Amino acid sequence: MVSGVAKAIRRKPLGALTPGFHLSKELVKLLERILPLDAHQAANGRLHISLTDIKSKQNEVVSDFASRAELIEALVASCHIPVYSGVKLPTVKGKHCCDGGLTDNLVRFQEGRTVTVSPFSGKQDIGPRDTLKKGTKGYFVNLHNQDLQVNFNNMRRFGHAFFPPKSAILQQYFELGHKDASHFLDREGIYEITKPGDRPPIVYESSV
Repeated sequence: MVSGVAKAIRRKPLGALTPGFHLSKELVKLLERILPLDAHQAANGRLHISLTDIKSKQNEVVSDFASRAELIEALVASCHIPVYSGVKLPTVKGKHCCDGGLTDNLVRFQEGRTVTVSPFSGKQDIGPRDTLKKGTKGYFVNLHNQDLQVNFNNMRRFGHAFFPPKSAILQQYFELGHKDASHFLDREGIYEITKPGDRPPIVYESSV
């Protein structure tokens, strides 16, 4: 289903920036289709969504949702990039909000351990590990509390984040994400990666 949104963007001459196309509206339609009616009840106190309050320009994390509609509003706002996602700003609990990454890309909780995840190569727990040529030093930039490695692969990933590539490449990203998460769990001793043939293969499905 998510790949269906990507396909809709690729059809537009200017991608998500094409006049008349509103990415946030497409995300609302997607979430309306896939979230169960009691999704907000299951999410309360368990799902923490990072938002940027437009007025205060501060990061806020919400974890309580009065209704399914409020949960959807928070999810859409959490990835709303002004202009790119649409001109109209989402409203959550009476406040205009947008992507939490604009103020804090990797929120860390004071209690317990926070497992950081990112689609970009950097210093997070789960994410791509771009290898460096022998003898070269890696360079990093801090973008709103997230250390990102400066390299071509990350620039390519940024481009794909705004202008979705073909479904085959998106499928590769999905499979690499599964691999990165598996390696993290293995390093932490949470589970052991089995050898090919020890268990049935994982089947990845796409709606495209």
